[in-house]
Amino acid sequence: FACVTKGQLVRDEDVDQEAERDFAAAAWAFDLPSDEGEGEDDERGMHCLERLISARLSEMQLLSAPGEQAARKGRHGPIAARMSKRNVYGGRLTISASDDRLEALDEYVTCRSRAGVSAGKWMFEVLVRSSGLLQVGWATAQCGFSDQDGVGDTWNSLAFDGSRALLLRQGQVAPYGKMCLPGDAVGCILDLEKGEASFSINGELLGVACSFRPPSPGTVYYPAVTLTHAQVISVNLGSVPQQFSPPEGVHTLAPPPPRAVRAAAHFLASALAREIG
Repeated sequence: FACVTKGQLVRDEDVDQEAERDFAAAAWAFDLPSDEGEGEDDERGMHCLERLISARLSEMQLLSAPGEQAARKGRHGPIAARMSKRNVYGGRLTISASDDRLEALDEYVTCRSRAGVSAGKWMFEVLVRSSGLLQVGWATAQCGFSDQDGVGDTWNSLAFDGSRALLLRQGQVAPYGKMCLPGDAVGCILDLEKGEASFSINGELLGVACSFRPPSPGTVYYPAVTLTHAQVISVNLGSVPQQFSPPEGVHTLAPPPPRAVRAAAHFLASALAREIG
């Protein structure tokens, strides 16, 4: 009963009160104008829905939980945490604006996020979308990444190599965990209170990967990933619900959008599916 046409919400005349409330919530959450009239056919009408939802979620996220995020001591960087095109090393990759989907265009490419942590317990999640070498973990801003050295290969970095079931830490290699496959969700957990790093696959904890001294003041660890050519992953720092919730007491780097915004996004996506179905 609703769709997006040229950036506007349009609706049929026959809607019940509950649908009317949903429509109003969606229009408010995404700050869209409503159109009481008939929607006109336009093959370009709904091409921007995914980008629109992502942009509005980010805006609402910035406004919705500043107090919650400010209370999380040890977190650094922008609230809208994302992987950053400014922090790409060793080659080229693409980053989707809508879902932080990364695809490597060269043989050995590393990327890290704009937000990092220096205290507390934190997690991010990586969805594996293709086969190939994949190193996911944490690194400081001082790591010297290149087309030969990625996360886990350099000083002040550690990573889980899910393609070979290895722990990589500052250039050292040790067996760890199990291999992951396309479709798996890899959780990357950093406990800076105990000085421990651990990982999970599809919610199954793989155990403590390594222990280390708690970081000195001023040391910030950032989520980081290394990919080989044509490898595709999605990195979820928490701006949308993760496939597998963090363990108790562990935070995501980005606060999830409030329930009202998630409901509005679901409303728009459902409306689109009905309109084009």
